Amino acid sequence: MTIALQKAYHMLTESRQKYGDLKKCEFHIHTPASHDYRLVANRSYKHLSEKEIVEIAYEHGMFSQELRDFMMTEIALGKYEGAEYHHSIRKTPFSSFKEYLSYQLIAYTLYENDIEVAVITDHNTIEG
Repeated sequence: MTIALQKAYHMLTESRQKYGDLKKCEFHIHTPASHDYRLVANRSYKHLSEKEIVEIAYEHGMFSQELRDFMMTEIALGKYEGAEYHHSIRKTPFSSFKEYLSYQLIAYTLYENDIEVAVITDHNTIEG
């Protein structure tokens, strides 16, 4: 390597380190707010039940068997529906327990895959 090339290489490598680090990123994420969102392939999110989403979360390792069973019982008892429940979540950004679970699953999947930066990219809304 010539001295000029070595200087240029050194200058470039030093300048890159001054501007930050490389991060593992996901640049195209849709959310339950999207009209065509799919939590799982070939299944419309709108047609998934809370129980199905709990089962998906369990299959992905987000819930233990004990927590899965507890949540299934709570859903069967109607704990996440009705006026009282909706009043309890009115100060959250979620409209339902189903939506809350779905966003939790998105966050869990990002965490499990060591994603450090995520960009929500819905083409139809900014709600998510």
